Amino acid sequence: MLAVAGLLLRVPSRRAIVYLLLLVAAFETSLGFGGYTYSFLYDHVSAYRGLRASARLGIFVLMFLGVLAAYGYQALVAGRAAGRRVAVVVAIALALLAEYRVTVPLADYTNRAPPVYRMLAQQPPGVVAEFPVPRPDRLPGDDAEFGYYSTFHWFPLVNGYSGIYPASYLARLERLREFPDETSMLQLRQDGVRYVIVHGSSYPGTAFGELRVRINGGNALVELGAFDDAAGHAVLYRVR
Repeated sequence: MLAVAGLLLRVPSRRAIVYLLLLVAAFETSLGFGGYTYSFLYDHVSAYRGLRASARLGIFVLMFLGVLAAYGYQALVAGRAAGRRVAVVVAIALALLAEYRVTVPLADYTNRAPPVYRMLAQQPPGVVAEFPVPRPDRLPGDDAEFGYYSTFHWFPLVNGYSGIYPASYLARLERLREFPDETSMLQLRQDGVRYVIVHGSSYPGTAFGELRVRINGGNALVELGAFDDAAGHAVLYRVR
């Protein structure tokens, strides 16, 4: 509101117009692949391919918006008595406190390793893959949770969670989708995977039981046991 006031209550200066244009450019770029500027830069400037989270460019939107808001405040209090200027500052501060009053929902997570991870930690070190892997169009799925639980065993983890996913990871997810088929097992071996955890609570209906039957019907994995994973049953396997 202050930024709009600064642009409308007075004829904007050249500097204010520059800040407005920068704000628009920053906003469009912060849209990432949902916009045009970032997509162009990603294709033609190699440095942009290493950015973790394009949405964080939105901090520049706030920076330029803050400058324009200052122009708005100046337009409102110019020529006013000191008492009125103080009143405006207090009103703005109260409005900001009301605007940014939020309640952050928290999820309860155990501070102790669930049995499946305690068992894994007792095994010789090796790369771990946890299933189900997320679909590329529904990231991150359970990967953030798997990343948290990896702190109980500290083995290398195939699953990953970040603000950006490299093409190689998306391709890996596609090859692992039909686990435990031949393509997925080939991928696991290429990644040097030694242990596989299958989380039953993440499979709907009878899918978990059917998956266990398929796994036990092959000879690619050796079952090390079924354990609790804090959300339900999970099965730990070793790759042959």
